[in-house]
Amino acid sequence: MILILDVDGTLANIDHRLLLIDKIKPTAKDWNAFFDPKLVALDTPIRGTRYLFPKLLMEFDKLIFLTGRPERLRKVTHTWLEEIYSFYFDPRDLLMRPEHWAATDDISVRAKFKSAIFQQEILPQYPKQNFIFIDDNVSILKELAEFGITIKAPECWKLFY
Repeated sequence: MILILDVDGTLANIDHRLLLIDKIKPTAKDWNAFFDPKLVALDTPIRGTRYLFPKLLMEFDKLIFLTGRPERLRKVTHTWLEEIYSFYFDPRDLLMRPEHWAATDDISVRAKFKSAIFQQEILPQYPKQNFIFIDDNVSILKELAEFGITIKAPECWKLFY
């Protein structure tokens, strides 16, 4: 069984960066500030996830990270995950938003992006596997529901410990 994890809002507490986005009409400038690598590196883990992570590693055949963070944050994201959760993982198991997909607060666009990446990159490699998706966005989970079990974060972490 493969566990597919979101990062922002699922593993990473991003509250300190959310203040940088105009809630009414986010601009490219807002998104650039939100995705500043120095600020991303300051994210903290969602409560309970550090305790739970070793258990997840033992229970699943594979963990894949599917995030809406832009590709330019690959190094900081990979480093953050390894340092916070104290494990090494193959960088190819970190799937990120290509730079040509603009950042957006439009949930349907974000859901379509994750579904497309899953269908193009993950499903062909593991066609006979079962999947569990953990994400903080209900629309994304609805989009992925046909492919496996979906679980809402961060509330779900309490279920595991």
